[in-house]
Amino acid sequence: MKPSYLFRTSFLALLLSATFALAQDATLTYQGQLRDAGQPVTGTVNLEFRLFDQLVGGSQIGTAQTRLNWPVEDGLFQVDLNFGAAAFDGNPRFLEVRVNGATLNPRQAVRPSPMALFALGGNEGPAGPPGPQGPQGLQGPSGVVASFDLAGFAGGTISGSAAAYVFVGQTRQVVLAAGQTMIAAAEAALSTSSGVARARIGMCWQRDGMGSLTNFAGGRYMVAEIDTTRTPVGASAQVSGLASGTYTVGFCVLNSSATAINDNDYVNGWVIVTN
Repeated sequence: MKPSYLFRTSFLALLLSATFALAQDATLTYQGQLRDAGQPVTGTVNLEFRLFDQLVGGSQIGTAQTRLNWPVEDGLFQVDLNFGAAAFDGNPRFLEVRVNGATLNPRQAVRPSPMALFALGGNEGPAGPPGPQGPQGLQGPSGVVASFDLAGFAGGTISGSAAAYVFVGQTRQVVLAAGQTMIAAAEAALSTSSGVARARIGMCWQRDGMGSLTNFAGGRYMVAEIDTTRTPVGASAQVSGLASGTYTVGFCVLNSSATAINDNDYVNGWVIVTN
């Protein structure tokens, strides 16, 4: 059975990999690999690239870069992007990629090579005398305070006609302090033994191991059509403003269709906690 467009988009997002190199003129060389149903793509696609300051949400940096009918050979492609030198000021940057109008998740962190963006126009003169020591600056906020991996078998049957999310695969116990943020992403290879299941997928938390699961994204979620072809589906999200305490975190599925999802493989992902 041919997967739906939404299902195919989720699959592409999880199998997209890339390397980056930042030249002195602020040109970002993006080298990526694109696969569809596990096979390298060959042909042309429409690509769009947007730069953001957050993994999820956040503000766009610079203008979108579009490449129409861009060639892909044996899954590989390369494109030069330029969001301007001011786009890279030492703060984290994340690249969002759209293929044929569909946004691939999660965004990819841009880690340029350690290369200066500016060079001297002439020969360097002699060093001047050192200036006076300036006042000590304010202490900056700390970054990542904890990280966890999510890896393991997806488990048995995900029953149909469900009204609530269930965890799929490994979960992690995360101790959260007030004001901290959790960011998580995972993928799972799921399928049915027959028929098609239409299910919500996401990242969920549960307070103190009790009660129902809550999607990181609240009322927003992604829907995947899962059939007899075992194919990865994935989700990424972040949540802030939770009270301090211990939370169980993991990949989750709400299978509201009548068809059970019962031919599953491994789940892989991660969870990080930031201040």
